[in-house]
Amino acid sequence: MRIRLQSRRVSLRLLATLVFAGSVLAPDPSRAGDCGILVSTSGTNSPTCGESALSPCRTILYGITRASSSPSRCVYVQAGTYNEVLVLPQGTSVVGGFNASWTAGPYDSPGHEVRVIGGLDNAVGGTNEFLTVRVEGYDLLGAHSRIAELVLVGANAVGVVASGAGRPSTVVHVRQGLLALERVRLIAGDGAAGVTGSAGVDASSLSTAPAGTAGGPGVEQVDCNGTSRGASGPAGTNSCAASPSSRNMNGGAGGAGGKMDNSCPFDLTATPGLSGTAAAYVGGAFGLSGPGGPANASNCNSGGGTPGGDGAAGQLANGIAGPGGAGGALSLGQFWYASNGLSGGTGQNGGGGGGGGGGGGCDSGTDSWGPGGGGGGAGGCAARAGGSGGGSGGSSIGLLVAQSSSVDVLDCEFWRGDASRGGAGGIGGRGQSGGAGGLSGLHESASAAGVGGKGAHGGHGGGGGGGAGGTSCGILKTSGSVVTVAGAAFSGGTAGAGGAGGISAPTAPIADDDGQDGAVGSAGQLLTVLTVVGAEPSGIARAATSGGPVVVCDLPCALDAPTAGAPVDLSFAGAAPNPIRNGCLIRFGLPEAAEVRLEVFDLGGRRVRSLIDGEFPAGSHAVRWDGRRDDGGRAAAGVYHLRFSTLDRTFSRTAILEN
Repeated sequence: MRIRLQSRRVSLRLLATLVFAGSVLAPDPSRAGDCGILVSTSGTNSPTCGESALSPCRTILYGITRASSSPSRCVYVQAGTYNEVLVLPQGTSVVGGFNASWTAGPYDSPGHEVRVIGGLDNAVGGTNEFLTVRVEGYDLLGAHSRIAELVLVGANAVGVVASGAGRPSTVVHVRQGLLALERVRLIAGDGAAGVTGSAGVDASSLSTAPAGTAGGPGVEQVDCNGTSRGASGPAGTNSCAASPSSRNMNGGAGGAGGKMDNSCPFDLTATPGLSGTAAAYVGGAFGLSGPGGPANASNCNSGGGTPGGDGAAGQLANGIAGPGGAGGALSLGQFWYASNGLSGGTGQNGGGGGGGGGGGGCDSGTDSWGPGGGGGGAGGCAARAGGSGGGSGGSSIGLLVAQSSSVDVLDCEFWRGDASRGGAGGIGGRGQSGGAGGLSGLHESASAAGVGGKGAHGGHGGGGGGGAGGTSCGILKTSGSVVTVAGAAFSGGTAGAGGAGGISAPTAPIADDDGQDGAVGSAGQLLTVLTVVGAEPSGIARAATSGGPVVVCDLPCALDAPTAGAPVDLSFAGAAPNPIRNGCLIRFGLPEAAEVRLEVFDLGGRRVRSLIDGEFPAGSHAVRWDGRRDDGGRAAAGVYHLRFSTLDRTFSRTAILEN
C-alpha cells in the first residue's frame, strides 16, 4: 500500500557521505571504529566497546552513546532481542539485520531479526510515556537520523495519568526532528484502559424532607360564631448542610378557612377561605399557592360548594448529564490522548410546594366555618456532586511526528496495536426526596380545603460521561510536519470502545428516578494515517534539511555488513525507495566473487544507464542511481527496468522515476 502525505518529497540524507552514482557501498571491516559501533546481545558495555566484532557493546543505547564520538555516528546491531528505549540524537543511525557472522540480511530473514522492545521512558530527561524510539531536536547542520532493518515493538501501556486517561503506546516518537525509517517493522503496543469516573456525592440527608401540615378542621356550629375558622396548615421547611445550591426549599403555608355567619337565622355573612401562600421559590407555575374556596349559601349540610384550590408542586432541577468524550488531542509533550468524559452537574435544591387554599364558610341550615388548607411540603436537598467523567482509553500509535518534524518512510510495515476502551462515567449523587403536601383540614358539612403542593426532590447529580475510546493509528502527524511514504503496509489493530455513561442516582426511589444519565463516550478510530490540524506550539523554527558534516569513514552507515566478504545468498533487491525522486539505492548479494552487470532500461528496451560492469567480491553490496542517463542528463519520469546479470543469471526489477 502506497500513500503520499505531501506532494513534495523531503530530501533524505541517507549517508553522512554519499558516494556518486554508480559506485558501490563496500565498507572496510578493519575500520569498524571509524565507520560505526557494533552491538550484540553477547557484548559488554565498556568505554572501548563496539570497535570490533570481538568486543561489541551490549545495548543499543550504549552503542549510540559510543557512536556519538565516532566520525560516522552509526550503530550496527546483531540479531537478538533488546529491551530498551532508544533515544536517538539527530544525525545518528542504527542499522540492524546482521546475523551471528555479521552478515547483512533483511530483518525478516531467519537469524537476522533485530527486535527492540520498548518500555516506559522514565530515565532522566525522559517523557514518562510508553515508547520504543524517541527522536528530538534538530541537528545544527540538518542531518537526518536513520533507522534501518529493525523490528521495533511498542510496549503495552499500563496505568493512567492524573486525569484518569489511559496511557497510550507509541513506537516511534519524533519531535522537532529529521528521520529516515528504512525497511523497519513497527509493531505497536496496546493502550491502557481509562479509569471509571468517581461516584457523585449524595445529599447530606436522604431522609424525606419535612411534609406540610394539614389545615385546621371546619366545624358545624349550632351557635353562630363569626370569628372562628379552620387554621392554616403550616408549611414544611428544610435546610441542607454543604448543599451546592442556594435555592430556598421551604413550602408555602395553607390558607385559613372561611368564617361562618355570626347571626345564624339570617344566613347572610359567611366568608370565603383564604388563599394559600406560595412557596419560598416559585418557578413559573411551580410552587404557586391554591386559591381559597368561596363562601357557600346552600348545601352546607351535605358538604356541597367549591373547595379551596390545591397548592402547586415544587420545581425540580436535576443535574445535567455529563457529555461523553469525543476525539482526542496532543498533550503538551506531544503524545496522543483521547478525550475524557465530563462530569455530570449537581442540580438544584428542590422547590417547596405551594400552600392549599382554605375552604369557604357556610350559611345554609346549620352553619359551619371552613377548614384550613394544607401546607406545602419542603423541597429536598440537592446531591452534592454529579459523577465524574470516565478516563479516555489509551491509543496505539506506530509513528508520531510532531512539531515541524520531517520523516521519510521507506518500505516499512506497520502492525497496528489494540487501542483501549474508555472508562465508564461515575454514577450521579442522589438528591433528597421532597416532603408531601399537607392535607385539607377535616370538614363536617363545609366544602373541602386545598391540599398543599408536594415539595420537589433535590436535584440528582448527573451521571458522568464515558471516556472516548483510544485510536489505533499507523502514522499520526501534525499539520506542521512532513511525512513522505514510499512503500508501506498497514495491518491489524482495533479501536477502543467508548466508555458507558454513568447512571444518575441509581438508589433513588422509583417515584424520584428521573435523573440524567451520562452520555456514552465516542469510540476510537482505526486509521492508517491521521493528520492533526493546529497542534503545533508557537515559536518553532524549521531546521534545514540539507547539508551536513563530511566524515572520514569511506562508507558510513551503509546497509552492507560491517565485515565485508562474508558469504551471502545470490540476491537482487531492486530500488529503494521506489518510486524514486531524489535517487535510490540498488542492493544485491553475491555468494562468491563474480562479474556483475547492472543496467537501467526504458520501456522501449533502450539502455539509459550502465551502473556496474566489472568484478565484485562476495558479500552484500549497494549502488546508488541518481536518476540520470549515461550522458549526465536527468532521465524522464516514467517506468524503468533494472537488469542485474551475474553468475549466468539475469534478474529484472521495475522502478518508477518521478520528477
